[in-house]
Amino acid sequence: RLAFASGPRIMTTIPSVLQPGVTPEVKLIGYGLDAAPDSAGASNSLRQDTLPATRQLSISVPADFTASHFEQTLPTSAGTLNLKIPVSSETQVNVLNPANTSETSETSDTSTALPGPCRINGIIDPKQRAQAFSFSANPGEHWKFTAVSRGLGSRMDLALELRGPDGKVIAENDDFGGRADPTLRTTIPAPGTYTIVARGLTLSESTLENYFQLQIEQELPNYSLSCPQQILLPTSGKV
Repeated sequence: RLAFASGPRIMTTIPSVLQPGVTPEVKLIGYGLDAAPDSAGASNSLRQDTLPATRQLSISVPADFTASHFEQTLPTSAGTLNLKIPVSSETQVNVLNPANTSETSETSDTSTALPGPCRINGIIDPKQRAQAFSFSANPGEHWKFTAVSRGLGSRMDLALELRGPDGKVIAENDDFGGRADPTLRTTIPAPGTYTIVARGLTLSESTLENYFQLQIEQELPNYSLSCPQQILLPTSGKV
């Protein structure tokens, strides 16, 4: 089944999650976002060969906001855009113009330092091909790294690498669980500063099409054990 619809299209927002009581500058990336028609009298951002554009606006979420999503309408030359952005108190890191990160230099010295578990909203420059993020961890801790790029409509094929304090790769993943995006789980072997590298295997020449989200979580051991209240055993049976 194939359906067609006219109007603006949002590919992603940065930040991707809003926080109660905060008024951030939200960058929209998509098509048909311009506020006025072009010289030809129509929005050129709806043509198939047009690259994505950006639009920035301030969105204020009340401090007592309790719903899971914040909704707002935005008039554009392609029609009215109905924004629906998740709301959460989780820590976010926005890295749109990474400095000192190159394909051959992805160490803790040139990476973006993270405060701990967080959500990263980033864009990879096709000339740099990667972004690196460092964090401190202790032995026995369980960490999970979930990246989304193709799942958001990005044209970038993303892979993840986890490097230890010595710079050696200790885990890596390209596609996971039938998705075109990577996920890593690891148990930290030794104390120190670790680096997670988000690498674009294939990238668009347009930087705006190379966007991604990276969720970094510290997983706590969690399991449950249950057994029936009655067990029927034969004579001399064991359990």
